[in-house]
Amino acid sequence: MGSRPGRVALDKLVDEWADTQPINPRFLAAEVADAIRSMSQPETIIPRDRVVIMGLVESTSGVDNLHMGALADFFDAISGGSIPTEIFTANGHSRTGSILLARSWIDRLTDEAVERAEAAAGYRTITGTPPEHFYGNTAPANIETEQRSGSDPELLALRQDQLRQQGQHDLAEQFEAQRNALLKSQAEAKEGLKKTSRIW
Repeated sequence: MGSRPGRVALDKLVDEWADTQPINPRFLAAEVADAIRSMSQPETIIPRDRVVIMGLVESTSGVDNLHMGALADFFDAISGGSIPTEIFTANGHSRTGSILLARSWIDRLTDEAVERAEAAAGYRTITGTPPEHFYGNTAPANIETEQRSGSDPELLALRQDQLRQQGQHDLAEQFEAQRNALLKSQAEAKEGLKKTSRIW
């Protein structure tokens, strides 16, 4: 999707996914929750440049913060079919509409979750397991099979290997482009020397 400016209210995010993502929003919410848990500890405070909590809270015990674990729990609830109207913060419960996430951050997290889900779907295809619930209403009906998360250790290892191979491929392309540029500049320099020697 790429980085977008601005912020999005937490209670609007799933509706956006329904309009912009190819993956079933409930399944994507589960993947996002798994991605959050695999990349951070539950008690980790989300930095203030990534989340803003608007409005008043019941407690006055200090600065209001949102923990990664609470955000993962919110997405778990979405994946289970409920739509929470509140989320637990350091100062008590806040309305989900008052939680504003930086689009650039949540987009990166969503993109990572989508890539993990697609890797899991590719793995299921290779192993002959149908990708039920993956593409929403386009999935075949009446399929009962285990849904694997893209954050499963086996699939994460495959994802890391994929990223490593992609990095090596990108480096090889950069090296080839630099080598071609060097050869071109050397050829141009030789041609320039030939023209100069003809003048003298």
